[in-house]
Amino acid sequence: MNRFPALSRAIRTLFPPEVADLFVPLTYLGDPTILLLVVAGVYWRTADRGWSAALLPVALGGLALSSGLKGHFALARPPVEYHRIAVGGLAFPSGHALGSTVVYAATALAVDFGTRTRRFAAAGLVVGAVALSRVVLGVHYLGDVVAGIAVGLAYVALVARLTRQDVRSAQHDARPAYWAALLLAAGAAVGGHGVVLLGAAAGGLVGWTAVPVADRQRLDLPSYSVVLAGLLAVLGLRLASHFAPPRPLLRAGLHAVAAFGIVALPTVEWSRLARAWRRLGQRGERPE
Repeated sequence: MNRFPALSRAIRTLFPPEVADLFVPLTYLGDPTILLLVVAGVYWRTADRGWSAALLPVALGGLALSSGLKGHFALARPPVEYHRIAVGGLAFPSGHALGSTVVYAATALAVDFGTRTRRFAAAGLVVGAVALSRVVLGVHYLGDVVAGIAVGLAYVALVARLTRQDVRSAQHDARPAYWAALLLAAGAAVGGHGVVLLGAAAGGLVGWTAVPVADRQRLDLPSYSVVLAGLLAVLGLRLASHFAPPRPLLRAGLHAVAAFGIVALPTVEWSRLARAWRRLGQRGERPE
């Protein structure tokens, strides 16, 4: 398999160290934690409960696909002397390139501001920056990131087709995306990877099936303060999993809670809770 090591080396030499360091923050745009926060924020704030409802399972399925493929090919990264950041694990395909392609392309489908062409152009710029950063920082060969982008695009296109309820409409059913994510995560977990993603996919699926259809279509969107609190909660659970003891079931459970919360939060009647809170305040009472 040609991963273009010579071309990758040529790309690295184009950027002196002081310029290459500028790519460090760009590479974090493809970090799984950032991708999860992007998916949660877009899902909560978009008014479309069609394709946007599939954002979370599409992202989880993409990360599971990356993990499973890395375990299958088991290809090493470039030599450590080329690395400008500390990384570990396998290299092919690039998880950052694949994950960012899936999330930002899916986001371009979910949001409705601007034109479709401009949304995909913006997503392409972000994905391109993430992919280039992985090569410039010496942690991937060019072939790794190209493969990640190609697989990510194919996966988004496939899931978009599977979730579409009617080929003549833009309405989507998120259930096929959840089942795809669950199967991919289970496959990765069997190979020794993806147990955490299996927990997240299961938690999201439970949340989706537990919420009545009428509530999912109510679009009682949370306020910005609730979204901020939700993002902090998701980040906290992600960090708790990262620093928790190396127990796969514990980490899978934390991610299951996070995914369940992401799915369920927009369906809570925040306006009714706010009115109840004000009434209690007017009575001089404090909720237990």
